Amino acid sequence: MGKADKRQAKLSFSGGEKRGATSEPRPGDADTEEGPSEMSVRAMFMELKTSLAGIDAKLDHVTERLDRIRARVDDHDARFETLETRTSDIEDARSGDREQIAQMERLMEVIRNKNEDLEARSRRNNIRIVGLPETTDMSRMEDFVENMLQELFPGELSRMLLMWPLDIYSIRIKGRGDLGEIGILSELEFHHDQGCEKVSAQRQFNLRSI
Repeated sequence: MGKADKRQAKLSFSGGEKRGATSEPRPGDADTEEGPSEMSVRAMFMELKTSLAGIDAKLDHVTERLDRIRARVDDHDARFETLETRTSDIEDARSGDREQIAQMERLMEVIRNKNEDLEARSRRNNIRIVGLPETTDMSRMEDFVENMLQELFPGELSRMLLMWPLDIYSIRIKGRGDLGEIGILSELEFHHDQGCEKVSAQRQFNLRSI
């Protein structure tokens, strides 16, 4: 055999060619290699199945925890809504209480002013005349009071009294027959503390019903 006909590969005893260390792989060589066995594939499948089962169990656990969290959130929302409703009711009640307190304060202010006025009147140089003669002619009350004072206090005293501001108190009663409601003279109150300078040329008569 010549040098040109020498081959790098040698024949094996089985009839195949034995390649040298430096020979390149040929396309048909891959077909002669053995693939994974059935047992190994089944083992890999079982391992994968076990892993998936573990993942499913973990997902179920996570889903269960999320459901519990969602239930707690819904419960808190319901409680917050109840608290908001109660707070609104309390604010409405407080608003009504504030209005009642304001009304009571206004009433107390009126009572306080009346009380101060009554206490002050006891220290004033005022005159109150009670037990007056009865009359139902309220249209000519000023003339009636002037004539009555001149009869009760003749002289300078009646003229001085007529210079003071005067409150005339009458009692409203139901008259007989067709008279309807009538007023009966009850009390005269002269206010010396208000001063004569407040009285104009026409005397100050204030007719009040009690």
